[in-house]
Amino acid sequence: LERFKVDVLDKDPSCVVLMGGTNDLAQGYAKDKILSNIAAMAESAEALGMSVILCSVTPCNESHASLSNPSTKGVHIIALNEMIKAYALSKGFTYCDYWTSTVAEDGLDLNPSFWLYDHLHPCPDCYTSLLEKIVKPLIDACL
Repeated sequence: LERFKVDVLDKDPSCVVLMGGTNDLAQGYAKDKILSNIAAMAESAEALGMSVILCSVTPCNESHASLSNPSTKGVHIIALNEMIKAYALSKGFTYCDYWTSTVAEDGLDLNPSFWLYDHLHPCPDCYTSLLEKIVKPLIDACL
């Protein structure tokens, strides 16, 4: 949020894709505060005439997440994603669902085939082979 004006708004893009909340959850921020920050960025972009795409947070590995901070467990990410989706729909923003394509069979963990070495974040191949394919049509529709 602090860098959003300089890093995004000042560059005057026509479409903004926002995916955030994972690190905020890990640092113990409340889901309402995370959504408030996302809303502030989205509404700032919209006010300047930019199209807004809000993305779901991807899952992380439950056993590794619980070691560092239990608030990054899947149930909290699911709840945050529901809040982001409801907000996006209420404001007429596009919602990009990464969760469904990246969650493991247990419904909570990141699919092991997408793990980065830390078992928490998606690996680069996940971004290029999967997430890009999900968001690109949404970006194209905004442009």
